[in-house]
Amino acid sequence: MEKLIVDRFEGKFAVCEKEDLSTLAIALADLPENIEVGNVLWILQDGTYFLDKEEEKGRREKIESLFDSLFEDQEEK
Repeated sequence: MEKLIVDRFEGKFAVCEKEDLSTLAIALADLPENIEVGNVLWILQDGTYFLDKEEEKGRREKIESLFDSLFEDQEEK
């Protein structure tokens, strides 16, 4: 399995970032409905895509925590 993060949309494609930071354009028709920027996708062995909401939730929480700590550091100065 390979993990992808939806980075942006270009026409009928979702541009996804791989773990090695390279990108992959995937036809929207091949992806689950209601796909959004920031979604975490897994490419399964059979070539289908799985939308991982739990992984996405964890990533968002980590980003928010880092963002909050950045501003806390600024307020202390």
